[in-house]
Amino acid sequence: MDIERSIKMALETGKVLYGQNQAERACKEGKAKLVIKARNAPGNPDLGSVEVKAFEGSGMELGSVCGKPFSVAYLTVLEPGRSDILRI
Repeated sequence: MDIERSIKMALETGKVLYGQNQAERACKEGKAKLVIKARNAPGNPDLGSVEVKAFEGSGMELGSVCGKPFSVAYLTVLEPGRSDILRI
């Protein structure tokens, strides 16, 4: 499976959040289904029992996949939409 394609599909058809604080909040509220963490993501947030997948690239690379002109260290999937991201 191509994680980048899965991320893009989740962005287009699902609901996602960006950033460490958003990830922690969504996990505590029980809304997060998956958290994707960039290789160089800072900190060790409390994400409870939510599955965390490693993105092999840097935060800048993850941001680029997301179409953002900035670094994305944590990407939280609330709803996958038509993406297969929960099966990666």
